This record gives sequence, structure tokens and C-alpha cells, in this order.
Amino acid sequence: ASIPSTMKITFVFLAFFLLGICCTADAWCKTTTGEWIKSGAVVLREDPCQKEYCYKGEEEVYLRIMRCRSQGRPECVLSRPRDYKLYPYCCSDTEVPICTPEQAERMRNATAEQERQQRE
Repeated sequence: ASIPSTMKITFVFLAFFLLGICCTADAWCKTTTGEWIKSGAVVLREDPCQKEYCYKGEEEVYLRIMRCRSQGRPECVLSRPRDYKLYPYCCSDTEVPICTPEQAERMRNATAEQERQQRE
């Protein structure tokens, strides 16, 4: 094989390698517990209704937490899709009822208060 064709093969290999690194670099982030996990993944936790975040650099990414057990279970499930990022859907509608407007407002206020306290 001539040198130019060898260089072409090397460049093609490097291009695919670098493209693979660039495309997968943003797909992983570090959770608050120090685990590396794929962004947007469904995470199973013993305490299911607690928000879990992971960090891509300085950006905070919300992870969905999907197991419903008695510990930490909410009294109701917020409506979709409005509150999708506000509170985890860890319980199905059959296990926990949909929130009334009053319950939803109380949960939104509690979440806003927690976020305000974290910023201070």
C-alpha cells in the first residue's frame, strides 16, 4: 500500500474515533452520589420519590426515578406534562391518585421553597 492510502485510512479511523468521543461525551453525567450515569436514565432507588440530579459540567440534569415503595412516596401524582420536571413520577396513577389542584399547588410551593433554600 502506498503512503497516501495508508494516511487516508489513518485519517478516516481518527475521524470516526474523535466523532465517537464527541457524540458520547455529553451522554454521561455524574450524580449527586458520585455515580456516572447516562443522562436522562431511569434510576431505581430505595427512596424513590426523592429528586436525583446529575451534573454535566455546571449544568444540572434531572434523572427520572421510577420505583414506588412506601418510603418517601408522595400523597399524589402531579399532572403530566406540566410538572414533568418538577416532581418525579415514581408511582403509577393506580398506586397513587392524581393530585387535586390544592395538593398540586402545595407540592409546587414546597418544591420552590426547597430550591430557594438550596440557592441561599
